[in-house]
Amino acid sequence: MNKIRNSLKTPLFPLLPRLFLKTLVLFLSLRLIFFALNFDFFNHLSLNELATSFWFGTRLDLIPTLYCSAIVVVIWFLVGRSWAPTILIGVVALSFTFLSLIDTHYYAFLKEHIGMEIFWQLTPSNNVSLWKYISEYWHTLITGLVVSLVYVYWVRRDFNKRGHTRLKELTSTMLWFLLFFFLARGGFRSRPIRSADAGLHVSEQGVALSINTGLYVFETWANPMNKPWFADSTLSNLRSTEVDTGDSIHKYNFVFIILESFGKEYTGLNGDMAVHYTPHLNELFGQSVNCTRAYANGLKSVDAVPAIFSGIPKLSGSSFIHSPYSSKKRPSVFNQLAKLGYSSSFFHGTDNNSMGFRTFLINQGLEAYYGINEYTGPKTTHDGNWGIYDHLYFDYALDVIDNQKPPFVSGIFTLSSHHPYALPDSLRNRFPEGDLDIHKSIGYTDYALHRFLEKCKTKSWFSNTIFIITADHSAQNQLHAYRTASGKYAVPLLLYAPSILSAQKITREVSHLDIFPTVLDLVKYPNRVPVLGNNIFDSTNTGVVHYDNNGYHITRDHWVMGFHHGKAQTLHDKNNDVNCLSDVIGQNSHRAKNMETRLKQEVSNYYELLSLPTDLN
Repeated sequence: MNKIRNSLKTPLFPLLPRLFLKTLVLFLSLRLIFFALNFDFFNHLSLNELATSFWFGTRLDLIPTLYCSAIVVVIWFLVGRSWAPTILIGVVALSFTFLSLIDTHYYAFLKEHIGMEIFWQLTPSNNVSLWKYISEYWHTLITGLVVSLVYVYWVRRDFNKRGHTRLKELTSTMLWFLLFFFLARGGFRSRPIRSADAGLHVSEQGVALSINTGLYVFETWANPMNKPWFADSTLSNLRSTEVDTGDSIHKYNFVFIILESFGKEYTGLNGDMAVHYTPHLNELFGQSVNCTRAYANGLKSVDAVPAIFSGIPKLSGSSFIHSPYSSKKRPSVFNQLAKLGYSSSFFHGTDNNSMGFRTFLINQGLEAYYGINEYTGPKTTHDGNWGIYDHLYFDYALDVIDNQKPPFVSGIFTLSSHHPYALPDSLRNRFPEGDLDIHKSIGYTDYALHRFLEKCKTKSWFSNTIFIITADHSAQNQLHAYRTASGKYAVPLLLYAPSILSAQKITREVSHLDIFPTVLDLVKYPNRVPVLGNNIFDSTNTGVVHYDNNGYHITRDHWVMGFHHGKAQTLHDKNNDVNCLSDVIGQNSHRAKNMETRLKQEVSNYYELLSLPTDLN
């Protein structure tokens, strides 16, 4: 054993390969932790699929391993003392470890990996104190510190002694670097390997397991809005809203209610598949235009707001609202209805700068934004984390709306069903605990929504108002059906206006993108507006496209097709395989090809929309 150790300290095996191998072990450990704590997402994978996911994950690990190790070795050569590379490797270990562990916990909620937007989420404007996270995830903090300290202790001994000449060490180090660079690049390739290549080698459900969190964060920073090669303007066929010129304008009021983290799984839309926690929302389904197959266009709140109010989805690695595009004025519910004399308001009972909503919405024509700064209620109504309890903030929003000049369009974004799920003491024992932490808060927000609507019924403007109720995204799930490529985006979507709209079910796939054109159609908007979605009352089904784990999916007529690296890779029939475990692309190549064509057109439409002139004056 001593001979082996000594051989590893010869000039032929210098610091770089030793540091390289030990760093790979660190990343393997982090991937094992991710796998163990999110086991329910991957327990359907075969042993071969698991092995392939870990193997390709190791290939991705080579990239940050190479560059981190090389930088540390350069510092070691230049400084010549052990303290400098030890500090640097400690910073590297802590950074990657804590990013990975944060991702491990967030994945259960988001069902996708964190990207560069995590640094937007952690800004002080998001209100939840650091202590709240530390107190709840203290075990994660300890785990991260232990893993990092063990790794630093393991590698720091390599910095203590040289035992050979600098020239010999430099020569062999360069040779090792060239070898590792070749491996990290992925061999003889025109382009280096990257996270998006996982879809070529790993099963659809195993892609998430192969991602290196630190590398993925860097990729979303370096390439915030990657236009895929197939997004050809010649494929684009942008739709636009059209009305009969003989129709008169209907100036209905609109109240948008966006329910935080209200996945479809929690509601009566599940039938008997799971326990329901929304008795009041369930009643509304039968009294509304109820979209039974509705999808969010992203997995985060920052993706929902542009999709709902401007018809812009997330179809790249980064959220639109955090991209340079978001600062430009584009057609939206607010600026288009303003041309018809509408006043507008938006309510979110947290910090005014939370998630960039205020800046984005005002850029898109919103008149009045109401956040925590404008709230006039007592401080005791604050939940101590994000902001004002839902039922009390609904009261505040109603008071403001009641004094708003009609016709009006207003948006209310709830927050109590967001982690850490704080409930008012007076109502804490009123709702069932459920099996997941979020279930009790879902029951509370459902109660708050019902209370709000009952009060709205007493207002003179109620009979002329359309309430559009949906969720920003889903969250924790029990059923595997809601962890699949399309299932994790499933949300409720309904239009409630008993004096205006007859109750009916919309059974084709719709998404948040369809809300904007639907509003314009309901008011009989007289001008043409380019849109990505369809009026939900239109029978046309173009499908719902998602960007997910560096690939695309389209859901259409209960079929889900996965698209990676230029072609259809998977196809699932949700009617007969709700958990999407059986890939039937081999027996349905013609259907897959048609869905691939539709997907390419929808993605091309998206980038065509972004390229349009944005001057709306």
